[in-house]
Amino acid sequence: METGVAIFPTHDAIAPAAMARLAEERGHESLFFPEHTHIPASRESAWPGGSELPRKYAHTFDLFVAVTAAVTATSRLRIGSGICLVIERDPISTAKEVASVDFLSGGRFEFGVGAGWNREEMANHGTDPRRRMAILRERIEAMKAIWTADEASYAGEYVAFDRIWSWPKPAQRPHPPVLVGGNGPGVLDRVLAFGDAWFPNHDRGDVLDRAAELRARADRPIGLTVMGVPAEAKVLETYEAAGFQRAVHWLPSAPRGPVERALDQYEAAIAEFHGQLRLLLCSGGQRVRTRVSNRWASSAAGSVVRPLCTGPGWTMVDRGAVSQRKRSPSGRSASGPSVQAFSKADRAVRTASRSTAGSTASRRPSSSSIRAHRYR
Repeated sequence: METGVAIFPTHDAIAPAAMARLAEERGHESLFFPEHTHIPASRESAWPGGSELPRKYAHTFDLFVAVTAAVTATSRLRIGSGICLVIERDPISTAKEVASVDFLSGGRFEFGVGAGWNREEMANHGTDPRRRMAILRERIEAMKAIWTADEASYAGEYVAFDRIWSWPKPAQRPHPPVLVGGNGPGVLDRVLAFGDAWFPNHDRGDVLDRAAELRARADRPIGLTVMGVPAEAKVLETYEAAGFQRAVHWLPSAPRGPVERALDQYEAAIAEFHGQLRLLLCSGGQRVRTRVSNRWASSAAGSVVRPLCTGPGWTMVDRGAVSQRKRSPSGRSASGPSVQAFSKADRAVRTASRSTAGSTASRRPSSSSIRAHRYR
């Protein structure tokens, strides 16, 4: 199971490009951004997460501006919408945006979609909340026609256009994976109708039972990505055992420092989840036993250390990884003993890991080399 992170990209938090670089450097597979064009001041619709709507909902950057910044700052990280409020968007323009970012990123876009919960917000975009699910389906179907046909047309009750030309086509074939968000009573029907994967929230309803029901009903491979997992190893174990391909953890909409601390906690849970042990040789000959997953490490005492590599396999050593960060008299963060060397056996293990993983995905693939996405 892959691990990803998500963040509301607000103007007073870590910038989307910096966040993407950080997630990629620390070995995560994906980064997701949510979307709200605005929040109506009347606040009539109840927020599903509680009574008080967090400030970040009204302070986010435009979704595709944030996505573009993230894909141009990275080379391996998958970037996704979590979720894109399709019912508030023109399908022809949105199809162009999705195709553009997927093409420019070399096929690294994940298209999370949904109808949202704020009825006043969707009404301000001219969408009747009572018709939102039917509108969602037609707009997704219309976008698929644009992505896959040289001369596309669509005739529905809410979306209709005669023959059109629209390029570029997405790098992924036939199109980026469509992750259908939501935990409502009809969400499984929507996944089966027009989705490649289900994208539920972790803490709402019987997600595991419904995932099993979805796979039993499906006549094709259906992916599973869960949003909002806590930094707990047991939760990660539960979702992997249920067949989920990806678990995504929310990060605070904050400057770099709080984000890194939140990543530390999440990565400690990932380390515990994988539970592998490794010996690292520090300067001065001191050996420190660390617990690592594919990319993460924590000290024997449980304090979090930085990732040892980026990307698949053991490809790069972080020379400050083993030491706990200390405060210098000036107040700045200073590293303790750094990694100076690895034993021959450790080098052999890392070399074998690289060989097993194959070549890294650090090069941007051409559109001709993109195979059908993982859910097909």
